[in-house]
This record gives sequence, structure tokens and C-alpha cells, in this order.
Amino acid sequence: MPLIIQKDCADYLPKNINVDKVISQHRIFGKYLDTREVIRQCVKYCADHGYKKVLVFAHPDH
Repeated sequence: MPLIIQKDCADYLPKNINVDKVISQHRIFGKYLDTREVIRQCVKYCADHGYKKVLVFAHPDH
């Protein structure tokens, strides 16, 4: 399964984990990379690659 992950989380993964997409910045320069923007970019990546089902891991506050 492909792994799409926010950079803050990816930084803590072991080096042997294969990551397909790291989301590291807001699409609009200078804006904070909030949860909604991470989701937007993840949805676009999945749609562009034909992925129909996803499993989301997030902090309960998000």
C-alpha cells in the first residue's frame, strides 16, 4: 500500500520505510500547513493515482 505522510511525521519513520509522497508545505506560499491542507493534498494525490480507499491515521484532535 502506498504511504502518503506529512513531513512532521515522516521525519520519525525508520529509514527502511518506503514513502510514496511526503506533504511538507502548503500549496499557497507562506500559509501554515494545517490538517485541512494536508487532507486536500492527500485527496488530490490519491485521485491522481486512482486510489479509491484510504486508511487515515491522525491525532484525535484533528
